[in-house]
Amino acid sequence: TGMAPGSVSITMPEGIEAYDGRDMAFLRLGTAGGLHPKTNVGDFVITTNVDRRESTSDKIMGPLYTARASPEAVSILTAVANELKQPIQQVHVGPSMVTDELYFFNQWLQNRYAGNEELRQAEIPDVLAVSMEFSVLCALRDRYNMDFDKNIKTGNLLAISDVPLSTEDRVDQTGFEGLMELVENVQIRTGLETLAWLNQQR
Repeated sequence: TGMAPGSVSITMPEGIEAYDGRDMAFLRLGTAGGLHPKTNVGDFVITTNVDRRESTSDKIMGPLYTARASPEAVSILTAVANELKQPIQQVHVGPSMVTDELYFFNQWLQNRYAGNEELRQAEIPDVLAVSMEFSVLCALRDRYNMDFDKNIKTGNLLAISDVPLSTEDRVDQTGFEGLMELVENVQIRTGLETLAWLNQQR
């Protein structure tokens, strides 16, 4: 879809409307910043629901919208990722955050929470990771399912590429570079197997 909510809101509808069938599945395979102490570089996060810090999904579904992954996608992604993960990886399942800004948002996270675990626990207690797209996939799924009688499912498999709240003096992806080929290979295989299982359930 490209990067960030605006790109998703353009490309995903084009994909949906190019297909005449009713049943579809969209899986987001991407990277994310780890927000929870138990997430490490190279780990996978499978999103259940989204802490929305963007406004694009408001325009699609309204400001009170709750973005959640399709349960079937969460279940299959979790099973396949745990089967295929490498010894260096853990699979985490839970909420993630979506923002519409990347670099300065990471700096804001650093300034607000780094070294202050008590404040992070109070304000974002269960959020595992931050990325930029998935809430809009959920909103578009729900809009098309509701208004156009589609049966679209969505899932989100994120690889932790950096840890913005690390006490180290960096928020870049240096530690991920050596793992990237291995992690991406497992991530793509997990996505493809999940799509195959979802297709069998139609």
